[in-house]
Amino acid sequence: MVDMLNSISSSPGASLILSPELATELLQLYGSPLYVYDGDRLRQTIDHITQAFPYANTHFHFASVTNGNLSLLKIIRDRGWGIHANTPGDIYLALQAGFHPSQIVYSGSNLNRDEMHQVLDWGVTTLNLDSLAQLQLFCEVWQEEAGGGDERGKEWMSGRESLFTHTHPPIHASTSPSPSSPPSPFSPTPFPRIGLRLNHPPLTGDSRIGVRPQEFASAIALAHQAELPISGLHFYRGTGTNATKAFTQVINEVIAIAQQLPDWRYLDFGGGFGYPYHHDRVAFDWNEFGVALSHRINELPQPIDLIIEPGRAAIAGCAVLLCQVVSVKWQDEKQIIGTDTTVANLSVPAVHGSYREIVVVKRQKNLRLSIGDSGLEKLEVGSQESEDERDLQNSLRFDSGRTKSNIQTSKFGSVFGELTRAADSPKAKIQTSPTPPLPHSSTPPLPHSPTPPLPHSLLFPTDVCGNTTYSRDYLGRNCQLPALQPGDVLAVLDVGAYGYAMSSHFLHRPRPAEVLLEGNTHRLIRQREDYSVLLANQVFTGGEGA
Repeated sequence: MVDMLNSISSSPGASLILSPELATELLQLYGSPLYVYDGDRLRQTIDHITQAFPYANTHFHFASVTNGNLSLLKIIRDRGWGIHANTPGDIYLALQAGFHPSQIVYSGSNLNRDEMHQVLDWGVTTLNLDSLAQLQLFCEVWQEEAGGGDERGKEWMSGRESLFTHTHPPIHASTSPSPSSPPSPFSPTPFPRIGLRLNHPPLTGDSRIGVRPQEFASAIALAHQAELPISGLHFYRGTGTNATKAFTQVINEVIAIAQQLPDWRYLDFGGGFGYPYHHDRVAFDWNEFGVALSHRINELPQPIDLIIEPGRAAIAGCAVLLCQVVSVKWQDEKQIIGTDTTVANLSVPAVHGSYREIVVVKRQKNLRLSIGDSGLEKLEVGSQESEDERDLQNSLRFDSGRTKSNIQTSKFGSVFGELTRAADSPKAKIQTSPTPPLPHSSTPPLPHSPTPPLPHSLLFPTDVCGNTTYSRDYLGRNCQLPALQPGDVLAVLDVGAYGYAMSSHFLHRPRPAEVLLEGNTHRLIRQREDYSVLLANQVFTGGEGA
């Protein structure tokens, strides 16, 4: 087995990078394409976020909409975090992963009556509701389940009394999370904790989600009829926000709105925290945000439970999608790479902004290339490396530690430089510009930043394509990559969030397997699908089908 401790580049705020040897071993054992997660990276990132908040009554709930693999959820549970659930499915997965119902915060929309009953039957104790209609439905269901004094209601309440009074101390900066840390639900209460999701265009933009402040009085009256207080406010800034000031600048206004609720006891500052897929651009500053929000909450006259719901920010950088090159063709000087994966195995562009870094993990052969005025003239496999090829191969390897060497990267919709031809040479050259420094941030420094190509490296404009005929099946377009051959290994970085969770059977491709790296071991955490999955739940009548 490959020595994994020296084969992984892994620290909070930077992409997971695998050595060629480890990537080869994983693909040989588990097949390609393959999702690979680093459990140690996930723990490090969770701890970094947790320790950014000095406020003692802070509770962290992972937004499992980003990734619902049970093995990963168990790591999150063992670090003392709860779950933020958008749907009943999120709740179901959390319970299967061993979370106590009181560790689950539901913040969704548009449940029907049966689903509302199901959420209560599962014992979820904190619900942030999206509209007056959902609040009314919840109150009706609550009264059906627990009200009226009949035997069914008494039995229901008796079986759930411990849920609504279950409490443990929260995890905060002075308590380092560990596998033995207790869960972090809220203060004891004899009733479910009901909050309102905020819709306030100056803060939340043009959103369909939430209740306007001018509707608070009606909401309070509805809840009063069911003898329930409205005790929480849920704020959602928007998805994938890396601008820290977008959160810190609205703290006072959000608190002022929450104070309009006479029974206010908790503030859910939501999620929407971004991840720097562009590693040379701004990253969310957890320390700045945690200190600012903690300071303001500490100034309040009454104790308030603070809820933070990281999702993408916690898990995006913990995974890569390994794939192999299966075909190469050239259109003039442009390289067209076909791989054994597809965009159906990744999130839609609306979620990640059509941007992912792609890394050449391993090249099978050394290539000799020449480029004349009419384009690519010669491409052949060589037994000896030229100086240029050796420089490039070195740039694709790891050093002996846990940091990445000068790995050449490519990006959706972006290139490091422009491919130009010098007037005095027939060989293609790369014109690059200096990489700008990272902005100041208290996030742990990246072990690498994307580096311009080496002066003697041969890189080509490259489209990295999927294995379907879908016209938009591009993993990357206009990337700068070396000449590749079938069998070479690529890695799509930062796919831990909205990767497998948003994969589909579009064009009837089975989905990849998932593998977890922990310490010096790796193990399968989701089986690779085969074509039989395409028949699952289909109903055949006599004489039809297989």
